[in-house]
Amino acid sequence: MAELSATQKGGAKIIKSQIRAIETKLAKMERRLVEVDADMVPKVSKQIREAEEELARLNDKVAEKETPAENQLSLAESRIDAAMGWLERLEEIAETEYDPKLVRDAIQQMVREIKVDMVREPMGKRKHRSKLLGGVIHFRITGMPAGLTQFIFADSSSSEVQS
Repeated sequence: MAELSATQKGGAKIIKSQIRAIETKLAKMERRLVEVDADMVPKVSKQIREAEEELARLNDKVAEKETPAENQLSLAESRIDAAMGWLERLEEIAETEYDPKLVRDAIQQMVREIKVDMVREPMGKRKHRSKLLGGVIHFRITGMPAGLTQFIFADSSSSEVQS
């Protein structure tokens, strides 16, 4: 909360000009996607995703800088309420018939990015075990400093996935 109250308003104009530049670049990339050879589609798609992520990050920064300090606490409380609502919806989905689309949509509303640290351990000639060592979940919470929108997890020895 101390970090929220220390948010500065300055710099929003600079960020907005960066947003306009990225939006222009994104429009060009989307047009280029239609024109490129099939083998280049994944590369251009990746560039589009990266530009969209940067755009979302910059929009979050603008919202953070334009929010008056006295509103930061109420903003944080409303974001926490929204996150709890998302989690309750995810719990409801998990308790009913599993629908991958509903789960994906719920998670996409909550999470901007997940970075995981995994180790592959051989289990024979053609099998391996992937062990989750830790990672970071970056949530979509507009107007909050990046440091407050992430959840760091580590050493999850019981979270093993076999493939």
